[in-house]
Amino acid sequence: MKLAETARIAAALNLADDEMALKQKAVFVPWRDKLFQKGGAIALNMSFDFQANEFGGKINEGIKFLINHKGPYLIHCLQVIDRTGFFVMSLGMLMGASGDEMAGDYMTSFLDSPGYERKSVYYKREYSDFIDVLWDLNGGKPATTKSMPGMAEK
Repeated sequence: MKLAETARIAAALNLADDEMALKQKAVFVPWRDKLFQKGGAIALNMSFDFQANEFGGKINEGIKFLINHKGPYLIHCLQVIDRTGFFVMSLGMLMGASGDEMAGDYMTSFLDSPGYERKSVYYKREYSDFIDVLWDLNGGKPATTKSMPGMAEK
């Protein structure tokens, strides 16, 4: 919270909560409440199903929100992994990031989570699942050129 306040966040994208939860939580943090009252915060209530049409619609809604608000931005979900990494990866994709860069951006969101150290089974599983999503998004073709050490190629 202190970092967000110091950074003078101008727009916040909450990927986990719905509008009511965002409103209830905002009153406990003065800078966030002020942001919410000015329309500078949005709640998307996103699921974890990256391939669902609803998820894509929420990404679209979030990107439109960012386009219509000046930064700096705070993009987060409940644990700041998974949805946040995928949303940031989506922004990178729109800016021309490679598949390797997108995978790196997504996986970076896990690095401070207990049990998700780079060589852990959880990290490898998450990486593998994400590569599957990239394959699907890329029409069943490889989206990355590098393989993760210790991971089998598709």
